[in-house]
Amino acid sequence: MENERLILELLQGINQQVQGIDQRVQGIDQRVQGIEQRVQGIDQRLRKVEVSIDDIRKDIKILAEGQVAHREQNEREHEQIIRLIDDKTVVLEKAIVHNSVDIREIKEEQDEVFEVLSKRRVQSVS
Repeated sequence: MENERLILELLQGINQQVQGIDQRVQGIDQRVQGIEQRVQGIDQRLRKVEVSIDDIRKDIKILAEGQVAHREQNEREHEQIIRLIDDKTVVLEKAIVHNSVDIREIKEEQDEVFEVLSKRRVQSVS
């Protein structure tokens, strides 16, 4: 009987140890589940971030294409303005030369008229 009692005590001790181990395993299992939930949450946020990054890349590409188009349009418009200014400058230069010739001719004619008038005055006074 003594042996049975010792065996029973040993079995009870082992049973208590197994229960303690079981509780620890359950605690570890709960912590692992918590970690898995946090990892799932991180995965979901990461997917959202990846989608956001993809959207941002698309937006940047669209902005860059728009900037290139604007730059090209500005360059074309500047070239047109420069040609227009060059054309007007040529016309103005020709007009200035023409007017200068006309003014010189008018001045020469005026000088001739004054000379003739001066001679007539001198003749009429004498």
